[in-house]
Amino acid sequence: MQSHQIKRKRPTMQSAHDFHKKGYFYTGPEHHLTSEDRRAAIEDVIDDLGDVVKRQFPRTGILEYAILKAHLIVEHAITQYIRCHSLTAVSSEELKFTFAQKLDIAYLMGFGTNDPILLPITECLNKV
Repeated sequence: MQSHQIKRKRPTMQSAHDFHKKGYFYTGPEHHLTSEDRRAAIEDVIDDLGDVVKRQFPRTGILEYAILKAHLIVEHAITQYIRCHSLTAVSSEELKFTFAQKLDIAYLMGFGTNDPILLPITECLNKV
């Protein structure tokens, strides 16, 4: 996990033009999350993931509905994993990838690399 995250807005064509006009792209300390901010954000994610199953998983006997909800919960967890491990601080809404793409990104960041079951089971859930 990175010791800091960049919280600068995503570069645009305007920032590229400004860079060529000014000759620099300032990246001062205000463009990084502090260790305390990062720790607080990760603790918020931990609390959220601890409660998401209680809030979102249905009390139903309909297997298809339970599988769909499980898929959404796992996708949410993978999204949070990517957010917590990425160098750039982003919101969940900014990660516009499919489930399979998020799983590939998470794997590249270390998700399931030391667990022979986690990645194959998650891929099976996506196929179901």
